[in-house]
Amino acid sequence: MKTELITVNSYLRELDVRVEWEEMKDEFEALVEKYHSTYQRKGFRKGKFPKALFKKEMVPSIEIEFSDKAVNDYFTKALNECQLNPVNQAKIDHFHFHENSELHFKATFEVIPEFKLPDYKNELKVTVNKLQKTEKDTAKTLESIQKQYAETNTVDRPAIESDLILADIEEVDENGTPIVGKKHENQLISIDRGIFSENDHKLFIGKSAGDTINLSNDGAENLVRFNIAIKEVKEQVLPELNDEFAAKVRPNVKTFEELEQSIELELQQELDRRFEHECRDRIADYFVKNTKVDIPSSMKEKYLDNIVEDVKKKNPPTEQIDETKVRESYAELAENVIRWQLVMDMLIDEEGLKVEREDLSKKFEALALQFNMSAEKVKAMYSKSDKFSNLTEDIINDKLFGILKSFAKIKEVVVSTDDANNANKKKK
Repeated sequence: MKTELITVNSYLRELDVRVEWEEMKDEFEALVEKYHSTYQRKGFRKGKFPKALFKKEMVPSIEIEFSDKAVNDYFTKALNECQLNPVNQAKIDHFHFHENSELHFKATFEVIPEFKLPDYKNELKVTVNKLQKTEKDTAKTLESIQKQYAETNTVDRPAIESDLILADIEEVDENGTPIVGKKHENQLISIDRGIFSENDHKLFIGKSAGDTINLSNDGAENLVRFNIAIKEVKEQVLPELNDEFAAKVRPNVKTFEELEQSIELELQQELDRRFEHECRDRIADYFVKNTKVDIPSSMKEKYLDNIVEDVKKKNPPTEQIDETKVRESYAELAENVIRWQLVMDMLIDEEGLKVEREDLSKKFEALALQFNMSAEKVKAMYSKSDKFSNLTEDIINDKLFGILKSFAKIKEVVVSTDDANNANKKKK
């Protein structure tokens, strides 16, 4: 076998493969003999039809079967010799093969492109917002818990912001005509939360049972209109914030003060998780912006194919999706996601990261504590499902970001949760 490797660009390769007849002759003849031995024609016993006549009739079909297998076998052999690993299915052309002649074909395919990582051990610098909780966070959480345990009473008065509304919600067309099958009865709505936005609550305040409100998700890509027929106005009777309430909502605490401390700890843990997530995002951004790598077309197309399918699933079957528009809008994201994945793979390889038994044991113990079950049960649960690969991926990611953070110069910008919430509201 003779192979010539042609580098078309950073990720596109072409293999020109030629195999002399003598190298394939025995295998081809064995295939001919296999079919000849079972071939039967009228007037001849099985396998006794003259071989020369058999070959004249059947060799074209045998050549097709043989060449299909031969192309696959010799292409695989050529890949191994050249130490190549395609990321897509090869396109075969310039194919030629007949009995007593060489096999020739060209295979065009894509591979992971070669690229250089930035000098992350010396130049990795990121700026990360670090949220700092305020007293309002604890108060809001307590209020939310209060509402979960609140009692409701139907009242004969106009609604106020703290009330609930019991209503029938019906979707209508642009003319206000109800759409068949789009009515949802006896829906309980929290006025202060709204339906599409926080500003929705203004439409409900001052309304009474028997009133109807017209509401739409203005600003959304797919406009939806509703008629909301109010059936009842309900006030919430919140439980008193005391030791009894604390013990009811948190069996592991005895006093209201302990409940507040527990909530503050949970809030801080959540902010710490968000900070860690933000650190990882900014580190990933650094590599995406500072790594020059061409994205293989097949990888990008596969990613966009998945995006299109996701968009289709999230939309009604009757709604037509503009696939071209979807692909265009997600093209940059696709390249960034793939670029980061390629970078991650190289970093993991360069740092020699792998999952050890000790890593799995620690992970199982942590999950056992989280799920309140034995480590053996957790191990059995993950070992018998596809979750195991996700688990090992999480372990590798934790190791990788632990190393990257040790190199990174992280500038922390402290921002109160109040300021962050106000900034988000202005964006909306």
